[in-house]
Amino acid sequence: MKKLLFKFFFFSRFKLLRLNPRTEKQLNWLRELYSSDTNSAPPFFNLDFWQPPTNIGALVDLTVSPIDAPAFFGELRHRELDYLVIADNLEEFRIIILNIFWH
Repeated sequence: MKKLLFKFFFFSRFKLLRLNPRTEKQLNWLRELYSSDTNSAPPFFNLDFWQPPTNIGALVDLTVSPIDAPAFFGELRHRELDYLVIADNLEEFRIIILNIFWH
């Protein structure tokens, strides 16, 4: 039972975002974040890239932790990077998707 509760709360309030880099500067910043996420360097933010940054105009999907979300959103606004919040709470989103496929 404890394992199930831990799993439930693990993604609670994590946000799923879709970003659209429109400039080389925005793309390079996302690549830096992606590099820090995939190597041993300490990450800037607690992110999990679902779709990594590749080209200008290519959509980037990632999750951000609830702790890092306010600062990350501020950074997105500062860099004028277009984004869409696909899921405000990844756990609720996962439950909805599972219900759709299982029913």
